[in-house]
Amino acid sequence: MTFADADGTWNSRLDPGLVDMISRTGAIELPEPMPVPARRRSRGSAKNKLLVDWPNCRAHGLCHEVLPELIDRDEWGYPVVLDDIPSARLAAARDAVRTCPTLALRIVRKT
Repeated sequence: MTFADADGTWNSRLDPGLVDMISRTGAIELPEPMPVPARRRSRGSAKNKLLVDWPNCRAHGLCHEVLPELIDRDEWGYPVVLDDIPSARLAAARDAVRTCPTLALRIVRKT
């Protein structure tokens, strides 16, 4: 976008207030940027949880075989996630996610 036509006159498509400010100051004054709040992560309160993608789950039961202390099976063989993932079992939970043949299991971080 050009601020002036070839002959040096201001382009009429611009906001008149902006044109006036530019003609008075010779430059565009930008407002001070707003501070971006720092993203806080409290490691103590964030936990990992297993999430089942129900439309994709076919009840193969492999996740239960890898992680029976956190994943139970219902009467039809579908997984029932029992609790959050303790940090000591995070590696086993990742193995359970990788074992799922339909990619219906994932780890989500909840705060």
